[in-house]
Amino acid sequence: MSQPLTHSFPLLLPTVLLLLGIVFAGWVGWSVGVWVASLSATLIVLFLCRRHPKASNILILTALFQLGAWLSAQAEAGLHRLLPKEKVCYEAVVMSEPVPRGKVVRFDMAVLQHQGKPLLVKAQLLRDTISHRYDRLHVGDGLRAVSILETPQRWAASTFDYARWLRLHGFSAQTFLLPSNWQKARVSLQPLGWWNRLVLQARQVRQHLLDRYRQWQIGGDEAAVVAALSLGDKSGLSKRLRDDYSRSGVAHVLALSGLHLGILCGLFSLFSRRRSGRWLSSLLTLTCAWAFALLTGLSPSVVRAALLLSLYSVFFLALRRPQPLNVLLATVLLMVIVRPLLVYDLGFQLSVLSVLSIHLFLPILVPPFLVAPKTSRRAVWWRCLARGLWSFASLSIAAQIGTSPLVAYAFGSLPTYFLISNLVAVPCATLLLYLVVALFLTTPLPVVQTVVAQMVVSVAKVMNEVLRWVSSLPCATIELHPTILQTVLCYALLLTIWAMGWRLQQRFRSSKNELT
Repeated sequence: MSQPLTHSFPLLLPTVLLLLGIVFAGWVGWSVGVWVASLSATLIVLFLCRRHPKASNILILTALFQLGAWLSAQAEAGLHRLLPKEKVCYEAVVMSEPVPRGKVVRFDMAVLQHQGKPLLVKAQLLRDTISHRYDRLHVGDGLRAVSILETPQRWAASTFDYARWLRLHGFSAQTFLLPSNWQKARVSLQPLGWWNRLVLQARQVRQHLLDRYRQWQIGGDEAAVVAALSLGDKSGLSKRLRDDYSRSGVAHVLALSGLHLGILCGLFSLFSRRRSGRWLSSLLTLTCAWAFALLTGLSPSVVRAALLLSLYSVFFLALRRPQPLNVLLATVLLMVIVRPLLVYDLGFQLSVLSVLSIHLFLPILVPPFLVAPKTSRRAVWWRCLARGLWSFASLSIAAQIGTSPLVAYAFGSLPTYFLISNLVAVPCATLLLYLVVALFLTTPLPVVQTVVAQMVVSVAKVMNEVLRWVSSLPCATIELHPTILQTVLCYALLLTIWAMGWRLQQRFRSSKNELT
């Protein structure tokens, strides 16, 4: 007898119901009190019906849906802050490195005292062409300013809801600063809290490392790619470079994810070959993973990868082999409980879908002859070569299957030469990350460091040129504009195909066991 999906994946239903509750609450817009009352009523009825298994199961599932809705409504309510309509004088700290854009300088700042807690603000500063004071403004600097703190507004001529994007990323206001309305000042960081102070220190360290790249004479598009790959800083990427990577199908290389974390943490897997090295390997891996996540800005995709790696390490130390989908579901469940509005983050969605699709469809894409037992020494080399090439290709195809509908919906196009691009970009990105590590390790050896820096520039340049060529090929992208309904139906079809295959596989295994 084949087991139902809920038995093999016990976290599937709770995770789906929690996600549905979060999305439903955002759609209807009901207040926190409504969801607290409904959840309380469900729990009371659950207590009264505790001796009726079927009713209890239904009520538990209902409570999970309401829990997701309550968490979502509470998170949404925390983003709406009352702002004064007139100019206010305030103290703030710069939370991101200022980036010049035309006549203004853009940066994030935290107003230290607003209604008893910090207020995250998107700021634009008019560039002063006489004194150039903005050049001396860096992440971590304090300032005293006077301006109007405005509620983010949606752009009238755009379908993209910029105001909602700001709120979902924690920004409750935006402001415009004139050169005469601000000055640097020493401010106390105590109102930020310990976590925000830690994040601020990590961003200062990242900026220091980025400055080192300039000292090593890594500049231009090569520096922008290296900064994005190694430290998650995409401020230096030009529009042309972004388009080249997007049209060639390797935009994920520039967006930090499990790929980058896996490459870096793979160095410590060497310690796990012996039983005595398990603890050392896990400790080094987790330290590297969370330090890298903190250093690169704690993007949802990197946090997902670090948390997934942490859960795997726990099972690794317990000498157990978990079901990968259950670990992924546990990761998603923990992340949306802590930050429910991550559900709306495109990076989080693509990250989860790519990993989910790899686990679901990769076994289907591996042909039997590649995993067949060895028959002769002569057949070993070609099977190893075929296995390596097809494993790489099938990994890219599996990830593309899961992300294509969402990519088409979000960006209106799909890359056609993603296999060729990944064949170049992934090895180059791997080599670049290891070279960057070597770059910092060879600091006491200036001559060696110079050679490594030139290698970094060469590899980055080759990758950029190849991807630019791929993006210029005819039919490099297919223009698609699916509706949200069509996108949902695509995923429903993919899940149906996988579920049918999974059930057939379960029946085949059970019948095989009966015969043996």
